[in-house]
Amino acid sequence: MTAAPARPARDVLTLPLIGRMLKHRSGRVLLQIPFLLLAVLLIYDGFTGPQRAAENLATVVPWVHFRGVVVIALLLFGNLICMSCPFTLTRSLGRRFASPKRRFPRVLRSKWIAIATLIALFIAYEWLNLWASPWLTAWLIVGYFAASFILELLFAESAFCKYVCPLGSFNFAYSSGAPLMIEAKDPELCKVCVGKECVNGSFALTPLIRVDTIPVAGRPEGRQVQVTHDRAGVLGCGTEHFVPQIRSNLDCTLCLDCARACPHDNVALAARRPFRQWFDPAAWPKRWDVILLIVVLASAGIVNAFGMIPPVYEVIGHLASAFGQVENGVVTPWGEAIALLLLFGVLAVALPALLVKGAARLSRTLAPTKFTYTVVTWPPHSRRRSCRWGWRSGSHTTDSISSSACSPSCRPCRRSCSTTGSPRWASRTGRSADSPTRA
Repeated sequence: MTAAPARPARDVLTLPLIGRMLKHRSGRVLLQIPFLLLAVLLIYDGFTGPQRAAENLATVVPWVHFRGVVVIALLLFGNLICMSCPFTLTRSLGRRFASPKRRFPRVLRSKWIAIATLIALFIAYEWLNLWASPWLTAWLIVGYFAASFILELLFAESAFCKYVCPLGSFNFAYSSGAPLMIEAKDPELCKVCVGKECVNGSFALTPLIRVDTIPVAGRPEGRQVQVTHDRAGVLGCGTEHFVPQIRSNLDCTLCLDCARACPHDNVALAARRPFRQWFDPAAWPKRWDVILLIVVLASAGIVNAFGMIPPVYEVIGHLASAFGQVENGVVTPWGEAIALLLLFGVLAVALPALLVKGAARLSRTLAPTKFTYTVVTWPPHSRRRSCRWGWRSGSHTTDSISSSACSPSCRPCRRSCSTTGSPRWASRTGRSADSPTRA
């Protein structure tokens, strides 16, 4: 008996109205503008409006309504929040005039900064009572804009989205169960693509015209496709995903720049079975920073909820008293900060990490494997890396997909094009039987 052929995934980008809108050159900007206006309104009301939380949009919208909408949108549709995020507008506008060449420091290309900012946000939420302070919430939004602008100005990739933003990390994790994911329609076509526009983009200050030869069955000469790079082009993937190597929604902001830039119309926004990635070992990373990020996302939410009950207030008081931070029976602000740091550090980071480590060791003992699948019970949040140093540092994979045929404007692989030869298709995200590998 032969297995039934797999049904082709439904491509949302082929739908008559919504597909055309999403693939339009300004499709993402049209989604970002309303959120930009909303952010400006929240900042204005936070600074000038009434400072009672229940009467100010700066506290009601982000801390009451927005959180629920985010989770529902992530689970039902995917990472629409990052797609419409106004903080990245600076990248879209700034890259039209200049393109930074500096790469984000290799040692920082991981999720450790995101874990730190996530814990810092949870602690600040409790310590500074952000939910009750329109003024501080407005400053938090301003800080987001400033951090995004500075990092986008300095580095070639979208370092803020990929390595720093705590909200983005939250979105990446929960969108892993979404029914939509970027895929290559024909991975074989990606092997002969010269420019890798999904990564490098088709925007160029100096016009460039190239002719690609696409293999066609029954036609030895193939099919000629003219590719143009100019000011009318679009930027490539900000987080530097190479489409045929994508196995999960980790680091995918769903910006669809890859689909707009691809000259061969080979990128699909594919519908898939919801939560499939959660139970797919091939989509799981073998990196402790990513696993810890997922654990922190789950455990910190529980600790945050516990922080609202009276027994925790007593624990905070005892911890502050142990450090001499109680005056006239009242916990000082610094005492509360120390107590919260200890609570989140132990209950949201250290204890869950030890439990996962213990589960991994137990799993290896009972069923010898190179890396445990015990943590599959947590929502997966990443994909494996193909670079020889990416497993440890979390760096990106585009250095491994470069080829000697890359165009001069090839951004991520320009340093290795002369030495790598043919593209390296093997990836820790999955490897086909006929994938050539480098010795």
